[in-house]
Amino acid sequence: MNKFLSAILGIISLCFTQSLAAQHKHKTCSGLPIVEPTEKELKEYEILKKKFANLKISDHVNFESDPGFEKIIYLDFEGGFIEGSEIWDVNGVTAVPTGFENWEKRMIIELVSADFQPFKVNITTNRYLYNNTSTENKVRVVFTSTNYFRPGISGVTSLNCFGREHGIAWVFSSLANSSTATHEIGHTLGLNHDGVLGGTEYYSGHSDWYPIMGRGSTNMGQ
Repeated sequence: MNKFLSAILGIISLCFTQSLAAQHKHKTCSGLPIVEPTEKELKEYEILKKKFANLKISDHVNFESDPGFEKIIYLDFEGGFIEGSEIWDVNGVTAVPTGFENWEKRMIIELVSADFQPFKVNITTNRYLYNNTSTENKVRVVFTSTNYFRPGISGVTSLNCFGREHGIAWVFSSLANSSTATHEIGHTLGLNHDGVLGGTEYYSGHSDWYPIMGRGSTNMGQ
């Protein structure tokens, strides 16, 4: 192969690779359909509500599940102005705070932390820690009712946005639904939906089990 042809093929290959990368960078999940809490979650909610009924704000503001780990997942219940990106208003969004009670926030924190306990990641509500962690080591999960840019769903995010600028998972559920948060965090880490080949995009599970990247309708999600 002569040098000229080799150079042309090299340029084509580079352009193709960059094109794929750009498509992947901006790929967005379809948006998790609104999911009601499972029977198991409702029972857990009642137990945790009693456990955390008398919480003060300080009991969950600076929570860290594993302070020694470099990677963090920041659970943001406070909202505020968020700069625009590829899946929401390019002019930015003023996210309304959830209005969750303290026990509800702590419940979500506990359940999401349990989901990620096997992994080397720190689930936190510490805004100072989030702001001072390098971009490549963090992602933000915003709990809000502000969903005009993607209405009618429980949550949405971009695939593989962990460690990217404006890497955000959105949770719109009106209920304190930790499984929606874990589902969207899964997308930020590169997980796709768990569906049925030639069938539904969201597998609802069987017996007492469903995949967290599917759509829960049974008692235990993983």
